[in-house]
Amino acid sequence: MNTGRALSDAWRKFRDRLSAEISRGGKAASDISRAASSTPTRAAANTLESKDDKIGKLIAASGEEGNNQLAAAPARKSHYRLGDDGPAPNLSGSSHSDRKANKKIQKQLMAIKSTTVYGFDGRGIDTRTVKEIAKAFEAFHEKYPYATIHSLGIDNPQGRRGFASSRELFIPKGLVVKKDIHGTAIRVNRNYAVDRESLFDRYRRDVQEGQTSPGAERDPVSHALWHEFGHAMNNEGFRAAEDKAQTALVEYYQDIYGKGDAPTETMKGFQEWRAQLSGYSFWREGEFRSGEAVADAFADVELLGSAASEPAHVLHRLAVDEARSRWQARGLI
Repeated sequence: MNTGRALSDAWRKFRDRLSAEISRGGKAASDISRAASSTPTRAAANTLESKDDKIGKLIAASGEEGNNQLAAAPARKSHYRLGDDGPAPNLSGSSHSDRKANKKIQKQLMAIKSTTVYGFDGRGIDTRTVKEIAKAFEAFHEKYPYATIHSLGIDNPQGRRGFASSRELFIPKGLVVKKDIHGTAIRVNRNYAVDRESLFDRYRRDVQEGQTSPGAERDPVSHALWHEFGHAMNNEGFRAAEDKAQTALVEYYQDIYGKGDAPTETMKGFQEWRAQLSGYSFWREGEFRSGEAVADAFADVELLGSAASEPAHVLHRLAVDEARSRWQARGLI
């Protein structure tokens, strides 16, 4: 019996089963261990040089250190360090609203690109929060100028619980518009934009519960906005990254770590490796939330650079590649 061929066939069946379950919306490896293992597998030890080369290329392709809004820290537990090695500054605090300054920022953002910006000058909107939203939007536009953020606004939550939310927008050409419009609309929850401290409290709870990467509570505005920009990049590629996320992770893991182990060991190792993604990337039952995983991975890599987890780099690269393929097809790049 050809052992190599048998292992390859077993892995292919495993990969196909996972992909099929994801496409059906069913459970995929619902017994996932949520805690990431720090012990390398035998395959990892045997392919260390190959792994380092490939993850190095992956990080370089992601823009090295992201946009450096948050400097990368050496340890996983303190990823979102701000500034140097000293204590991170506290960005929270009581809210302060300067409607004149907010209105000026809103006007400046509208001049950057054909984006509808609204609600920034509402009564009580915290000015520091507005400035941080503007900073994130400007950074995203500078790095990904072909991505279309159709609108960016602050309004009433209407059932939304988080700081920000987004939706894909498509308007076919016709009586209303002269050409197809495809992009993303982002809305910021006014309740949090008014009460800055409640936003920080919410993120502290999310980190404690394992839903958000440790340290994100120090700059929740940036994390929330880059998460929505991750959805925007997924939308730019017509959600191909979301559809391919599970398969991309499986294939990458097999290439780097899966050689030499029995299929059952490889499956367990894959589950533990994938669990390095944020808790928000999974349902409570353990199902993989591919769309949210792509968005959170995008935020992690953009804000953390090389300190982001390996599976996060895989999904970030996938989202960027799929978006760029669409931009190339449209003749934008």
